[in-house]
Order: sequence, then structure tokens, then C-alpha cells
Amino acid sequence: MDVFSEDKLNKIFKCYEGQDSNKIISRESTTLEFKASFSTSAIPRYAKTMAAFANRDGGYIIFGVKNNPRTVIGLKDDSFDEYDDEKFVKNLNEYFSPEIKYDRIQIKYKELSVGILYVFPSEAKPVVCTKNYNSGDKQLLRESAIYYRYRSASSEIKYPDLKILLDKQKEDERKLWLQTFAKIAKIGVNNLSLIDLKNGTISIGNFPKNKDIFIQEELLKQIKLIKEGQFDEKDGAPTLKIIGEVKSVSGAVVYTAKTAKTVVPTNLTEKYLLTTFINQTGTDSAMNYIDAFCHFAIKYLPFYYFIYLIQKTDATFDKSKLKTEINKITADSKNGKKYLLERLKSDENFVPEKLTGKELELKMKYLNLLNNTETKVEDIPNENIDIQLRMILNIVNKERIKNLIIPLLKVYLDKYYETHKSLLRKSISYVDKMLYADKLINF
Repeated sequence: MDVFSEDKLNKIFKCYEGQDSNKIISRESTTLEFKASFSTSAIPRYAKTMAAFANRDGGYIIFGVKNNPRTVIGLKDDSFDEYDDEKFVKNLNEYFSPEIKYDRIQIKYKELSVGILYVFPSEAKPVVCTKNYNSGDKQLLRESAIYYRYRSASSEIKYPDLKILLDKQKEDERKLWLQTFAKIAKIGVNNLSLIDLKNGTISIGNFPKNKDIFIQEELLKQIKLIKEGQFDEKDGAPTLKIIGEVKSVSGAVVYTAKTAKTVVPTNLTEKYLLTTFINQTGTDSAMNYIDAFCHFAIKYLPFYYFIYLIQKTDATFDKSKLKTEINKITADSKNGKKYLLERLKSDENFVPEKLTGKELELKMKYLNLLNNTETKVEDIPNENIDIQLRMILNIVNKERIKNLIIPLLKVYLDKYYETHKSLLRKSISYVDKMLYADKLINF
């Protein structure tokens, strides 16, 4: 996975079309944190955030972006680019174990330099703090603490999340043992020997008649592991042939910063928001899309899906907390906030299309077509799009909505957005409510 791909970075640097692109809309989240500057004296603070990311799903720390308001200001010097990774790794290992793996890159955002550090989710959770660290009178790091990422904050893990984390590690270990046993069965126990890289013993043969060969500790340190078909260049150097891949068993990996091409921000339009919902790809930072709703001054935009995503990572996020977040948003257009708050209060906006009038025959035709479980997207003619979109409000079967209506709306959003944008927005918002409103907690 390329964590610094153009697509991933462009999504982080989202902005509103036609406005100051230095003001981005991406919010701090479970996978994203902004820092206005980079300072070597603040490494323990960064380490805390890195540990929290490592204990969850990984995440990005962006240096050179001011958080409030969220503005790209760039780094003032080359300290991020020039900082020695060996020192960074030493600091991380001083305060946390097991190791925290990361990669970093420096990019150009227009003419500004921005540093990006990506933390990989740990394969050996939990990452635990091994040493206290005080910043003035405040304790920043506490020995034995496990830090975890909660939305936009890094704090000590709560018991329910710790239990989930430990249970998952046990399950992953169980699967690994099963895979190992399967490999042993394939090789054959009689053909199996083991090397203990910790104490330097190679066990040859089978229990109870197996014999141990001991390697002197100093020699063990000098052994070079080579792949089959490769040979040591120095004649007589101690080597051990290993068939297969060899991976490090301890010690953090040291990476060198590299400079990427200039990042082009993603313009967040109302169509982008609709497309994100239809494609179900709003998982980067769901609150960004609630922010966008408030900005656009449009009544019919999806929002239940994005609240649902927030609640998947924060079960305490209820209507009261959402209203607090909405009231913090300082959007250029106040109508969007007003519409969203009105819909949160009462969302009885989707009245089924009346089956009357001169269009009755066409309405019935499309209603039957949309309700028919045998109908596929390609079976629906590309005509009378307005009637089709209005009839979607009469579909109540959630399976039909998932299997037919969403794929159909995806096609129409691509082809007919400019000519049918009002009806598309309303029908997509109806689908959003039908699929996600009743999944929300305390709404």
C-alpha cells in the first residue's frame, strides 16, 4: 500500500472549489493530526500521537498546517527534512515498546513545504509507554500507559477498546499458529529444524531425541543471513543459507525522508459529496462531509451515512454532540447549517410521488420496473429520467435500494447531474435516510 499516493494525499488536502485552496476542510480525526510546525524538542509529543495511531488503524501527522482555521502555512525551515531518523527512532524506542514503524515524506503544496509522517498500525499491539516524560509541571507520558486515538485526540485507552484490541491480538495469534501448523504438516515433522535467534541454538531432529547445536553469542551477532543463490562477497565470512524471505525481528526501521511532487488539492463540490455517499467512500474523515453540508446551503444532501461512520468509531457521538460540532462550523453560507439543523429536528421531507395525473402510466411503468427483483440497471431505459428519480421516493424495500437504486443513481449522477441535479440530490438523500437513519444511536 502506497500511503503517500497522489490519491491519498489529494484527499487530505481537500478544499472548496473557487475558494482559497490554502484553507483545507479535512479535520483532525482518528487517522489525521495537524501540526503548524516541526520541532525536535517536541518529539515526545509526536511519539504519543504516533503510539495512539499505532494502537489503532495508523494515521498521518501533517506538519505545516495550522488547525484552527485549517490552513496550509508551510514549514519555516528544513528541520523536518534534515532531522536524523536514527535519532527519531532512538527517541521512540526510549519511550515506547514494541517499536513504532513509520515512514515520512516532504511535499510541495503550491510553493509551501509540508512534512508528512505516516504511522503504520502495529502488528504487535499494544504499544506501551515505558518511561515517564514531563513537560514543565504537566505529565505528557506515563509509564505503562497505552495510548489510543479517539477522533481528534490521543489519550489513554478505555477498557472496552483495550479488551477489543487484546481479543483481536489473541485471534490473530491463533490464526498465525494455525498457519504455522499447516506449514509444519506440509514440510513434515521429521524434516523440521528450528533456530532460536534469541539464545543461539539450532534444534535438529525431533523431540525427545532432538539435538541442539549452540552458536557462540559473538558469532551469532556476526552471522549474515543470505537468500538462496546469493553468496557473501568476502571469502570465509560466516554465513547461513535461508530459503525464503527474511524479515527483521526487532528494532524500528529507519526511513529517509523523500520529496514528492506538488500535491494538487481535491476540490470538494456538492457532486463530490454525493459521489462519496454513492460510492460509500467517506471513511477518511466523516466529519468533513458534515462540514461540507453546512457550507453548501443545499437542503437535500446525504448526512446520515456520515454520522453512522462517526458512530462506528465513537459510540458516544449523539445528536447533542453533533449539534455542538455543527455550531462550531464557521461556513461562508449559513443556510447549510440551518437546513441541516432543521432536518435533525424533523426530517419528514420525502413524500412519496402521487400516483395520479397524466403521467400515471409512466409512473406505474417505472415503479413496477424499480420494484421488480429481476430488474437490472441495464434494463432501465435512459429516458424520462425526471420521472424515474421522483419514483425512487416510492421504493421502500431496502434490498432493492441497495441492489438496484444505488447502482442506478451512480450511473445517473455521472451522466445527468447538470440537467437533473435537484432531483438527484433529493433521491440520493432519500436513499441515505432509508439505509442509515435507523442505524444511528440516540438520534
